[in-house]
Amino acid sequence: MTHQPNSIQQATIECFPLSQPLANVNTSNVAFYIPLPPRPANGTRPPRVKVYDHTPLGLPQPAVTTTFVDGPTPLVHAVVHMTAPVGGVLPSMVGKTIIAGWRGDRTQLAKVRLQVTAIEIVNALKPVNPAVSERMRCSETSTQDCSATPCPPGETCRTFGGTIPGWEVFLEANGNWQKLAGLEGIVAPATVPQSLVYDEAIPLTGGVLRLHATGHSLDCRESVYGMSIRRDIEIFGPTDTLACLENAESHDVGDLDLTFTAAALPPRGRSASYVTQSVGGEGGSCSTSTGQRCLTDADCPSGETCMVTGGSYRLHYTIRRR
Repeated sequence: MTHQPNSIQQATIECFPLSQPLANVNTSNVAFYIPLPPRPANGTRPPRVKVYDHTPLGLPQPAVTTTFVDGPTPLVHAVVHMTAPVGGVLPSMVGKTIIAGWRGDRTQLAKVRLQVTAIEIVNALKPVNPAVSERMRCSETSTQDCSATPCPPGETCRTFGGTIPGWEVFLEANGNWQKLAGLEGIVAPATVPQSLVYDEAIPLTGGVLRLHATGHSLDCRESVYGMSIRRDIEIFGPTDTLACLENAESHDVGDLDLTFTAAALPPRGRSASYVTQSVGGEGGSCSTSTGQRCLTDADCPSGETCMVTGGSYRLHYTIRRR
């Protein structure tokens, strides 16, 4: 990578694909701290630490060392050794789960299972009038329209502009993140079934179950990824490429941030189902009694405005006390 003093020069450089990764994961080890729960009354011994490896099959599995750091807020310091060769090969990808806990901890816990059953998309956040009209071109033969004629062997058909399908939503339950599935084709309101499962243990005293989701609705800017700006301009022209990059970024679907105390959880052996709508974000309804969904004023009939209310989706989920 070479710094370009003038950003316009990016339009004259073929810089994709990169010859090397931008981040060299082997320049240093990965170090971080794991906070421990409050020390139990009988917690006089160091905590127990277990490491589970999830590195892709066939790749080197780097070692992990852990050190207990005592104090008012006790921690476990973990180091993933990315600089040490494994069988003569440096690790390039790594996945680890590290669990730390006090030995003999008798803290009373509520064991719960959270099941996400569906996401109900109320407003797909797709502009009625996209910033750029849709075009389809072959990845190498830039002049060939592939909307009806297949591209030559080895080339892909790229869609640019128009209504870009897709959402991305990630949900966290007490620090465990998962991506919601089946949202790649979203262009209109829909209810998409889900099968996410989280198993959590909540201290009966002072413990909480926190749900936190974040996401966005894709737009034109995502359709120009995977190529250099120079190549995008060659295929789609400077006017539309710049309009896409400047005016069509992804759209905020709103926040979902909930906290359930242990007392608010269902009784043991029982379950409760919930439907919670996101808060904030983009989109809303046109300023009429019809309630037509919109993203900008351009999506509403002449003379009306888009009244931004946010809350573009509802999450359906069940909490079962085990």
